Amino acid sequence: MCILIRAVLTGFHRSGVIKRLPGKKAINKRAAECFETADVNGNGMVSLDEFEAWAHKHLESQALLLEHGYTRQAAVRSRSQCR
Repeated sequence: MCILIRAVLTGFHRSGVIKRLPGKKAINKRAAECFETADVNGNGMVSLDEFEAWAHKHLESQALLLEHGYTRQAAVRSRSQCR
């Protein structure tokens, strides 16, 4: 989960969607929170089914973006560059 969160935030930062990249401690804290939420059966592992359900149900990325300086203008600019 840490790798996923770090990769998403790094991509957002490099493309200008967020203004600052959080430190390792903040990423690890967020990843632990996400993992705990995703591990529905509490077995210490997140199955593909659990991950998909978590990803569809929770808008964690929104909280991550807002927490680290998300700007709508940068997101729109970044999205238009991908087309």
